[in-house]
Amino acid sequence: MKYQNALDKLWNHANLPEKGLKREDSFLFTAWQAEQTRLPQDFQRLYEDTLSCLAVINIHLNGAVPSETITETPRPIDSALCYSMSAILCGGWSDYFKWSQKGAFPKDFLDAYASMLVRIGIAWDLVLAGDMDSIPEDTELEFRMQQA
Repeated sequence: MKYQNALDKLWNHANLPEKGLKREDSFLFTAWQAEQTRLPQDFQRLYEDTLSCLAVINIHLNGAVPSETITETPRPIDSALCYSMSAILCGGWSDYFKWSQKGAFPKDFLDAYASMLVRIGIAWDLVLAGDMDSIPEDTELEFRMQQA
C-alpha cells in the first residue's frame, strides 16, 4: 500500500467518503450502522485495516526503519491525515460514550470497541513519536504495558 492509498483509506474510516472506497469499509460508517440497526457490528477487520494504514503512514513519515532515522527536525504532517485520525478517534469515543450511557450494547461489545479505540490512539501516538518500527506490534505491546 502506498501513502496516498493509506491516507484515502483513513479518510474513509473517518466516514469522509473517498471515491472508489466502500462505506462498508469505514470504521465510523460501521459505527453508524450499529446505532441504526441496534446490532453490534464486527470492527476487527476495520481496526486491523486502520493499523495497516498507520504502518504505511509511519514509514512514509519516519523512514523505512524509524528507530534508526529519528531526528530532532520537525516533520510536516499532512492536515488531511491529522483530520482523519482526529475524526476516527473523536467520533469513535463519542459513539462509545453515547452507547455506554444508553446501555445500547452488551458490555463485552463496548469493551472490545473501547479497546480498539485505545489501540488506534496508541498507534497514532507511535506514528507521531517517530521512532517505532512496527506499528501493529508496538501498539499491542504498549497497550498491554498500559493495562498491566
